[in-house]
Amino acid sequence: MATASEDEQQSSPEAPSPVSRSAAPPWASGIVTGVETAVLSAGLVYAFVFAVVASAPSVDGSIAADWSGAWDVGTSIWLLAHGVPATVGDVAVTLLPLGLMLAIGVIAASVARRVAVPAHASVLSAAFTYGVIAAIVSASDHGGAGSVWKAGIVGGLITGMGASFGLMRGHGFRFFEGVALPRIAGLGLRLGVGAWAMCLGAGTAVAVIWQASAADRMAGVVEGVAPDLAGGLALAAGETAYVPNLAVWGLSWLTGEGFQFGSGSRYSPGEVVAGPTPDVPLIASLPQGSGGLLVAAPLILVIVGMVSRAAARRWLPSSGTGYAAQAVAVGVVGSLTWGIVVLASGSAGGGALVEVGPTPLPVSLAVAGLVGAGFLLVSVGFEAARRVDSRSRSRGARRGAGRVGTTAPEPPPRIPPSNDPLRLW
Repeated sequence: MATASEDEQQSSPEAPSPVSRSAAPPWASGIVTGVETAVLSAGLVYAFVFAVVASAPSVDGSIAADWSGAWDVGTSIWLLAHGVPATVGDVAVTLLPLGLMLAIGVIAASVARRVAVPAHASVLSAAFTYGVIAAIVSASDHGGAGSVWKAGIVGGLITGMGASFGLMRGHGFRFFEGVALPRIAGLGLRLGVGAWAMCLGAGTAVAVIWQASAADRMAGVVEGVAPDLAGGLALAAGETAYVPNLAVWGLSWLTGEGFQFGSGSRYSPGEVVAGPTPDVPLIASLPQGSGGLLVAAPLILVIVGMVSRAAARRWLPSSGTGYAAQAVAVGVVGSLTWGIVVLASGSAGGGALVEVGPTPLPVSLAVAGLVGAGFLLVSVGFEAARRVDSRSRSRGARRGAGRVGTTAPEPPPRIPPSNDPLRLW
């Protein structure tokens, strides 16, 4: 029998029974995730643009702020992160701000971790909802059918991957859990993703070195431009959005192929041919030196391949299966590099700035080849060491064959491979 206090708690409106988040339909939580991600990501852009407009004179010179123009600029910037070109006068800007794309993915991950149900339907409905919203915004007045489809597909992919990552980190959800890959493909995917992440980390380190060594030049550009408060905010936000692009350019520089910032220019370890560039501090950090020891920069990617292959020694077989998995990993590295280089290249304006960024195919082939060379060197070294060790064991066994009670030591047990393709170590 329930007590009087328990009856009061059950009947009191101040003590509602808790409702589990898992009681909501997965598709409904996905719709909420998609809508909230779109509102927060667009709100982030609009808030910044409106702040800049509020602190600066309007474009037409009137006293009142040009809120209508600010709305159009904010929409163009938000859609640019979805692959829709932004038009400035008669010039189309197609260079994607990877930093803003990454911010949208982070927002989707945090929202999904908080409100979404760990289920496939949640991820798919979140991606579909966000994609529809992006397509509708693009269809309003920003391009034709091609831009509408691009905004929807790119936006859906970003949100879907972000939501899946958020559910994985928060609830252990695996979107492809239960999907059985062939053993060679699974091992190759695991090794390839880990090696590619290390390559991108090396490119990021190069970009950081560029900016640290060009601190004086960047400061001189800022002093020469002398922006006001609104201009300084706009300059800082624009540079932040394109910092990840610089990391991808650093990776292409490590291959020896380099990249370009303007037609006819080239920035590589062996040659620097600079063209006309705008007065932007981030652009002032582009490499100025070439030749000498810098031509050995591609060896860094070979070392990356060697380190990642050595880290996989405990779970990657040394037999033909292991070599086949390494071939798959090389393909994974090349494919991922091609995709990120495509995203980090485009047009930054008119005239000489129509061509900006690396050339996807040569850079992706170079990264795959250099990393593959590192795989091969370590694999051959491991095989040679294994043969030497086997011969030493054979000699020791023959020497101790005549001794009573002497047995050869058993090899250590092999650690079973992990089924998680994203776990390298």
